Amino acid sequence: SRAFLTLVIGANRVGKSWSSVAESFYYALGRRVWAEVPEPPVAVWYIIPSGTMFRRTIRPIVNKLLPRADVRHWYGEHSSTQQNIISFRNGSELHFVSADMRQRRLQGASIHFAINDETPEEDIFEEVQARVLDTHGRMLVVFAPIDAKTFWVRDNLYMPYLNGERPDIDVIHMPVSDPVTGESLVPWFTKTDIERMELQWPDPQVRAARMYGEFITRSGVGFA
Repeated sequence: SRAFLTLVIGANRVGKSWSSVAESFYYALGRRVWAEVPEPPVAVWYIIPSGTMFRRTIRPIVNKLLPRADVRHWYGEHSSTQQNIISFRNGSELHFVSADMRQRRLQGASIHFAINDETPEEDIFEEVQARVLDTHGRMLVVFAPIDAKTFWVRDNLYMPYLNGERPDIDVIHMPVSDPVTGESLVPWFTKTDIERMELQWPDPQVRAARMYGEFITRSGVGFA
């Protein structure tokens, strides 16, 4: 998708962060794999809830996927506290930004592409949205709709998209299995694993959110 805003709504453990990190590299390198991207150099932000999530989850993925031959320098690569910035040989920069820096520290930058890995708070989302306007850039929000923190996304972004009021939004669903056949849609889970998940989450609404990436409404009813 090359909509202004793409919502990637997925199940638990379906590979959302892996695909998001890969997308950040494609964008920074100007590689037109699935769709057009701007000519580099570009500025890309990868926004995560905390530095802890970066160290435990995102950094290992970056280490596996990063095309080292295209990298000029990775600032903060060996630091547990320094902000991480990957500078590419083509002039692009990829910044890993912790949302716990708060809104005032997110102000001022002009960027071409912003990825929110997990649901951002609404004020953070609005500030980041302002950073991509002057470059005619894009935003990607990647999350599992498993708690009340996603309600503002449902109300302000997803429902207007469903109602045809936001043609600048696209939605991609990433379920972990086929809800009809029960077959796994990712290679690291078997059908037996899927059956075990169904036993672990017997509540149909919790199962809908955690396995199929479906929103749970304020009343507890799940829908996609």
